Amino acid sequence: MYYFVPFTYRAKPNLIIKELYIAGRCRSRGTGRLLMKAVAKEAAQAGCGMIKWWVAKWNERGIEFYKRLGAKIDNDWHEFQLSENAFRDLAASG
Repeated sequence: MYYFVPFTYRAKPNLIIKELYIAGRCRSRGTGRLLMKAVAKEAAQAGCGMIKWWVAKWNERGIEFYKRLGAKIDNDWHEFQLSENAFRDLAASG
């Protein structure tokens, strides 16, 4: 699953991969590469400037897979999040 997000710095949209999961029995058979290639074609066709996604730090196998595709870890940005309790507290604050 993916979606497009406008990004004004490059004046081109980013394609954001929300979910990419390959079942264990299908790994190391080229399935992930085929899916990523299809996403790359969609991004190229849509005039995107970048494809972005997130991977858990403990997922070393996934990280190595993405690096083999040419992906780089973005050290310039930090991911922030508000838990449900935190955003409800913020919403209710004065």
